[in-house]
Amino acid sequence: MNYRTPGRIVELAERVADANGLQTTSLRTVREGDHAPEITPVQESEILGAVVQAVEDEHRRLGRAWWPPSFPIV
Repeated sequence: MNYRTPGRIVELAERVADANGLQTTSLRTVREGDHAPEITPVQESEILGAVVQAVEDEHRRLGRAWWPPSFPIV
């Protein structure tokens, strides 16, 4: 995290760290960010697939392809 990280992300990261007993230093950000972070609960075994799906969904929402469809995910 640094001063360019959107404030919404910093705030969420600080709350998650605090909830897990991790020590943090307070950051001051230069921008709030355009979108709130999303939290999607998944099982540990499903993390990779959930991340890939989230990236695909966001690129589809933006009207962009993020890799050739023939590219294998391993």
